Amino acid sequence: MHQTLFTSQALKEFNQSELFDLVQKAQVYNASHGITGMIIYEQGVFTEVLEGEKEELEILMNKILQDKRHHQIRVVRDIPVESRHYQEWLMGFYSGADDKLIKL
Repeated sequence: MHQTLFTSQALKEFNQSELFDLVQKAQVYNASHGITGMIIYEQGVFTEVLEGEKEELEILMNKILQDKRHHQIRVVRDIPVESRHYQEWLMGFYSGADDKLIKL
């Protein structure tokens, strides 16, 4: 089991509909690839924690690195872990604008 934590800057502010769409697509992808995690979005900055098999996270990170909606992507932590911290979350989501955490 592996965990990757990264931050990125959105090229433009995401509205609530765009954020919801992003999270829904992440859920579908994550469910089919054994990935769990959480997205925090506030004032154009994403912070994400991803958990899963190392190879699956590497594939996903390569997709994220090519995503034109982000720039200044910085991996903060990329480590093996004994167990998941977000085992029941295909993708949790927190938006500072709404000040609420949504477990999805």
